[in-house]
Amino acid sequence: MATTTSNGRDRYSTVAIILHWLIAALIITNLVLAKLAEGASGSARSSLMGPHMAIGISVLFFSIIMVLWRITHPRPPLPAELAGWERVLSKIVHVLFYILIIAAPLAGWLLVSSHGGSKGIDFFGLFTVPDLPVSADKQGHELIDTVHKNLGGAFIYLIALHVLGALKHQFIDKMPYFHRMWPG
Repeated sequence: MATTTSNGRDRYSTVAIILHWLIAALIITNLVLAKLAEGASGSARSSLMGPHMAIGISVLFFSIIMVLWRITHPRPPLPAELAGWERVLSKIVHVLFYILIIAAPLAGWLLVSSHGGSKGIDFFGLFTVPDLPVSADKQGHELIDTVHKNLGGAFIYLIALHVLGALKHQFIDKMPYFHRMWPG
């Protein structure tokens, strides 16, 4: 649910703001871990991929909560000052984010599950997330790996577009835009 500030501008609910920043931090951390793991091997790679997989499960969990929250609590209306093309682009970017925050972790979980000999995903030593019920298949595993990596790459471009749009609205258009999703 949206709330209205003293200047009459609508902002996201506290729950939506917390989920937004939590998921953003987890995704950025995972992108960094994946990049670091690319150049690593052996135990160094494992020490990076273990947290990467556990964070991916966290992203999936919080993303499902966020989608359910979004369905039951509509986002605040876009500022009237936005041009039509900005409104359309905003909706497209948000839909793509919702697709990615579910699809990327699911693809990662499927990737682990389709690897022969997987024993599930260790969730920070607290418990093990079981594999999805899929059989080990080398070709399928390679395809899922490609999809998962491409979804990660799409995140980078989408995050950049999202941040640039927010900065444009705040500093070039002089709209007090950050308050919509900023804590406090």
